[in-house]
Amino acid sequence: MAALATDYHVLVYGSPTGYQTNRAQIQLSDKSGKSIAWIRFNDPGMAFEQDYESSGIIRMHLPSTMFQSVLDLLRNEDGTYIYMAAGRAFLGTSKEPIGEGERSSEEMSLIRHSLCSTSCLIWPSSSVQSYSQTSRTPVCR
Repeated sequence: MAALATDYHVLVYGSPTGYQTNRAQIQLSDKSGKSIAWIRFNDPGMAFEQDYESSGIIRMHLPSTMFQSVLDLLRNEDGTYIYMAAGRAFLGTSKEPIGEGERSSEEMSLIRHSLCSTSCLIWPSSSVQSYSQTSRTPVCR
């Protein structure tokens, strides 16, 4: 069954041999904060384990060259899922329309907050700020 990842935590290991045969690890958690997966990255020549699931936590193993791509996916995509099938771990996103493109940080900020009108933005601190349609930036009242 696919698990929705809502948070991630990155560890990068130093030394020529890394840590427990890994160079880096990304921990995925669900909305309750429970660990659902550890995505581990290995340099060429390091021991490379098979993917597996134990105690409800998926262990996915990828080459270090995939680290930046996985991190970009986690940073930029909503609805990221991980699951096991046919003895392999799979990481993917929910369905998205073609041509949607990446959103700017300003657009993402608007999506994360609730619009109360076309010129007013409510921030989590409950303070109301105006929003300039021409400069596309929030302005404090």
